[in-house]
Amino acid sequence: MPLLNNIIETLPQHHYFRDDIIFIIDADLRTILSYKRGNMFVDTGTGLVSFLPVIGAQGDHNVNRINFKMLRYYNGIDLSLFVIKINYTTDDGKTGFYVINDLLIGDDYMLFTWLVSSDVTVNSGKVSFVVKMVQQQSQDIYNVFSTAISKGVVVPSIMMDNEIEELYRNVSER
Repeated sequence: MPLLNNIIETLPQHHYFRDDIIFIIDADLRTILSYKRGNMFVDTGTGLVSFLPVIGAQGDHNVNRINFKMLRYYNGIDLSLFVIKINYTTDDGKTGFYVINDLLIGDDYMLFTWLVSSDVTVNSGKVSFVVKMVQQQSQDIYNVFSTAISKGVVVPSIMMDNEIEELYRNVSER
């Protein structure tokens, strides 16, 4: 199997996998490190200032793909054989998940994206998320790999009342 960078080079010039890698997963530390993009965020509750990667703007729907890159093997286990999903929680307590459907596999690394929906961006604020991978071996035996919690931010935008109503209606219908 070729190296991941060689695979990416064969993709069309404007393919989303060619975007800068935003998150690098360190499997040993279980951390998700943000890379190159971010925004200053002031927590209104504590007044603390932090630098968080931007997940999207309020009301965005399926226009932001966040790339993740990580080693393919962990303790001899091929993580590319696992079902991968992003579990998230927003500042207002909404929880959900996104199942990865675009895994790109190289010799040593794998790359996948989170297509961020309006379920995540309906309100501005912090978004906490983890990457969770599960592999079912048999009915009773399975493997699970999880990362530590990472955070991003949905930046505020101007939304009209009718847009907010439509967005909430679409989210609740899903």
